[in-house]
Amino acid sequence: MEQILTLVLPVFGVMLCGYVVGKLKILGQESSHALNAFVYYVAMPIMLFQAMAGTDIIGLWNISFMAIFVIPQLVIHLLYFLAAKYLFNQGFKEALLAGMAASWGNSMYMGFPIALTTLGEQAIAAVVIIAVVQTLVFMVGTLVILDISENKGDVSIARAISRGFLSFAKNPAMVAAMAGMFVSVTSLTLHPALTSFVGMLSPVAAPCALFAIGLFLTTQRLTRGLGEV
Repeated sequence: MEQILTLVLPVFGVMLCGYVVGKLKILGQESSHALNAFVYYVAMPIMLFQAMAGTDIIGLWNISFMAIFVIPQLVIHLLYFLAAKYLFNQGFKEALLAGMAASWGNSMYMGFPIALTTLGEQAIAAVVIIAVVQTLVFMVGTLVILDISENKGDVSIARAISRGFLSFAKNPAMVAAMAGMFVSVTSLTLHPALTSFVGMLSPVAAPCALFAIGLFLTTQRLTRGLGEV
């Protein structure tokens, strides 16, 4: 128990630090937006690229490994979809999004820092696979279903799927992860200047992501939707 607390408390401590700084108005809402943008568009993609480029990823694309997180997430997604629809009387679109919110694992902003703290850098590549598969299956899948349901008869399944994958291609973290996988599979050697650049920015992604979560929470009313939470 003491070991778990030693590993996990610093993670939530950084989040608490961001929350306190926000509550004290040292950093405001505009700072939350700027820090989140930095993490989402710069620091996190660079960390994902470095993790995948420096790992032999072939063994991680394992059906059993992916089933461990896909199946439970799918079950929770479906269960909460039903709860949102029939218990909270939400429409199909709202219930589908609620199911995704209930089942979604925050593998990037929280998963990476926790994995890094508890298991070390060797665990990051596995978390990247989780993030990529989760985004492809659940984020893209949800967008495709919503597209089809909202445009009945006006959009083909193929068109809806292409739109869903386009949203995946616009996600900087996913693009960076796929680029890192390409480097890994092809055994490309990066220029020392690029390696140095990536190595300089990559370590700030995890703490900045946690701090950004805490800071963001100060901009939200935490009692909103408490019954559903």
